[in-house]
Amino acid sequence: MVEVSVILPSKNERKTIGICINKIRKVFESEKLAGEIIVADNSEDETPIIAKELGADVITPDKNGYGYAYRYAFRHLKEKHGKYTKYIVMGDADDTYDFMEMPKLLKPLVEGKADLVIGSRFKGKMEKGAMPWLHKWIGNPLLTGFMNLFFKAGVSDAHSGFRAITGEALEKLDLKANGMEFASEMIVEAVRKGLRIKEVPISYYKRKNDNSKLSSFSDGWRHLKFMLIHAPTYLFTYPGLAFLF
Repeated sequence: MVEVSVILPSKNERKTIGICINKIRKVFESEKLAGEIIVADNSEDETPIIAKELGADVITPDKNGYGYAYRYAFRHLKEKHGKYTKYIVMGDADDTYDFMEMPKLLKPLVEGKADLVIGSRFKGKMEKGAMPWLHKWIGNPLLTGFMNLFFKAGVSDAHSGFRAITGEALEKLDLKANGMEFASEMIVEAVRKGLRIKEVPISYYKRKNDNSKLSSFSDGWRHLKFMLIHAPTYLFTYPGLAFLF
């Protein structure tokens, strides 16, 4: 019986998909976990072939998008097992997150101390050049600040893509985002549903593939727009009172 499902959204990650899968397999063995790897892939290169050869369950979402890839994988997971598995780990397939650190994310869930665990890059070790200056000193701190101001999330890295959640907690979340704002939506939904969120320090490394899928300003705006729409007090009430005065 599968206990842990690891989901990797991927697009043209032939250089790193094997590294990620092999690390996950090592953790399954060392921690004696009954686990599976699901790769939600929309690649034009050999990524899905490599993943299949290494034993991953490869699925192809019928639409593009970071958030959609996860939501498609969640549906697949539920159809495959009839329900969500006990623990679900989420991480990028570009080897920027070290999957050997998976036990850090799973520990608070196993001990019953959290429902959602986020790996914080800002509390851990960040390799030089792993995050662009604009993201490290302006974008991420600013958007995380808004997240904490609007929703009292109490996190240091709202946009970390390395996370773990219990299947029971995931069942409670109403996730609809298709793009990068999915990362914000998951935290907002978790706060609204009263889930316990915990952060653990993780390492973050420079991409081995230079073709980043991030678009600094458009993705940042999607996150901010999502938060504002779901925090009407800050979008309408306070500005309205200011104009009134």
